[in-house]
Amino acid sequence: MRNKGSLLACGYTRYQPTAVTPDGITDLYQKAVRDADGRKRYFIDVQKWAGWVHPYTEEKIEPSYEFEAYFEDKKTSKPLRIQLYSGWDIDEAEKYIEIFFNLGLWKEYDTGE
Repeated sequence: MRNKGSLLACGYTRYQPTAVTPDGITDLYQKAVRDADGRKRYFIDVQKWAGWVHPYTEEKIEPSYEFEAYFEDKKTSKPLRIQLYSGWDIDEAEKYIEIFFNLGLWKEYDTGE
């Protein structure tokens, strides 16, 4: 994973954790992904974890980044969350989230269509 400066350079906004943020998260980032007309399609949230321990290998990964995106089904409005755990590069994470969004099953944020 590229450093946090790269997240900022890729259009993410940095936020400080709040009182309800889980322990271990040191930084929060968010990016609105827009269409060619500037309308928001969806958001990607990134959490930076300190002291994350891999559940199978018990290897401590420092720091660790998680990418998340939330979508709503076009027909039912049921929510779905896609989460990519540590090890993903920014470009890779964005690419896979975009592929998933482009299946055409999910509402766009600004238009609701």
